[in-house]
Amino acid sequence: MVARGIAGMINPLLLQRSRIVLLQALGLSTTDRLAILWDQTVSAELVESHYEAAVYEGIETIAVMYSPITRRPQREYCWFAGRSLTEPPEVPKGLAAAMDAVDAVLLLSSDLEIHFSPVVQDYLGRGGRIVMLPYLECESALRLLPQDSEEVQRLETETNRLAAMMTSARTARVVSAQGTDLTLRLGTYRVSNFGGVAKPGQMQILPGGQVSRAPDENSANGVLVIDRTIADDDYRVLTSPITLEVSNGKVVGIEGEGEADRLKAFIARGGEGTLRHLTELGVGVNPRCRFSGVNAPAEDTHMSGTVSFALGCDVHLGGITKGVAHVDMTMRFPTLELDGAVVTRNGVLEVTRT
Repeated sequence: MVARGIAGMINPLLLQRSRIVLLQALGLSTTDRLAILWDQTVSAELVESHYEAAVYEGIETIAVMYSPITRRPQREYCWFAGRSLTEPPEVPKGLAAAMDAVDAVLLLSSDLEIHFSPVVQDYLGRGGRIVMLPYLECESALRLLPQDSEEVQRLETETNRLAAMMTSARTARVVSAQGTDLTLRLGTYRVSNFGGVAKPGQMQILPGGQVSRAPDENSANGVLVIDRTIADDDYRVLTSPITLEVSNGKVVGIEGEGEADRLKAFIARGGEGTLRHLTELGVGVNPRCRFSGVNAPAEDTHMSGTVSFALGCDVHLGGITKGVAHVDMTMRFPTLELDGAVVTRNGVLEVTRT
């Protein structure tokens, strides 16, 4: 159990961010019950700040500290998807009991494997709502979390608009001056809308601001040049581009200098089959996020104008491919079209300007 903090000792700017998370992202009122669950992988200041904000707002709150179920440093982010191939993680009974007793959960944890837990999925299935803050410290929270309700509403509106566009789209094309020219079909799998506001039955990861969808099976064809970041084993900024030749949804060729060799070695070690599967067309919307920020790669893929893809597992996004890893990849200046309509042009988001 986390003891109540002293309001005067908490950064007032952080306390304001915490109020917005509780009232806007989780949509809490005084009739709701909240559980704050902390596995000690994010800053203790965030626990104190959110607990104090809940007390101030008159929200009935329990706070529980527990040992991490699986501890993965940020640089090893991609391996969380390996849980799709094994038994689901066992959530401690105390956490399950806490979730059963509340309407909403604030998950202060970097354990993304918890997505695969039946306890969490059952909770969401009963209409519970969860907001998760992975890998955050006080400084990054101040920079990345919304500062007022207008900002939350604006981001949600923009992601909803983009999600509607991606839902209706049946084709996508991505090109870039670096040599990308990739086409794919859409329509089979659901759209994931990370707008930053958790509705009943939803989990949102903050910072919000991304819309993504797994492409139809065997539909991606062309050339994809990854020249910004990649999360193969060690999340990093690329020093040289990687050129991927894609045929029928699979990477059949990898060209480039040292970075390409590292990716080849990673795929060989992790499994040639699923790790050559190209998935998750994502578009970033959040102007707070920045290129290769401290909360990468979630921040990197949510940056406004980002177009991202991934290799490997996509079952957590509604696809059918299980795998040992989910390797996010981003591009510097992409142009994306959905059914011929421009969404981003040279890395600048255009769809939300209309």
